[in-house]
Amino acid sequence: MLTTVLYRIVHKNGYVNGRTKAGREVNIRVVLSSVQADESVRITAMWAEDEVRNALEEIGITEASEIRVKLKTFDGVFVIEVKGRCILIDEEVAQRMVVKKIGRRAEYA
Repeated sequence: MLTTVLYRIVHKNGYVNGRTKAGREVNIRVVLSSVQADESVRITAMWAEDEVRNALEEIGITEASEIRVKLKTFDGVFVIEVKGRCILIDEEVAQRMVVKKIGRRAEYA
């Protein structure tokens, strides 16, 4: 649902590929579940119950964490890399994380 709202805002205002019609860069945030494999993102917000949030923080996933989506499976499982460790999360958790894209792994190679 949040992805749909963000999509409408982006296209209503004429943003394409993170830029305005005038070519200025736009700081667009999306939910983690909409990020493609091999993209790096920074978590800007998490909407989760305290128990889930505490579990995520214990394994190093916090607001401002940089993560990379290594793999998205067809059944909603995400393999993400956080601080050099691979972690599995499900789509429900991924939908509760708002992220800002910071690039693709290939750009750093």
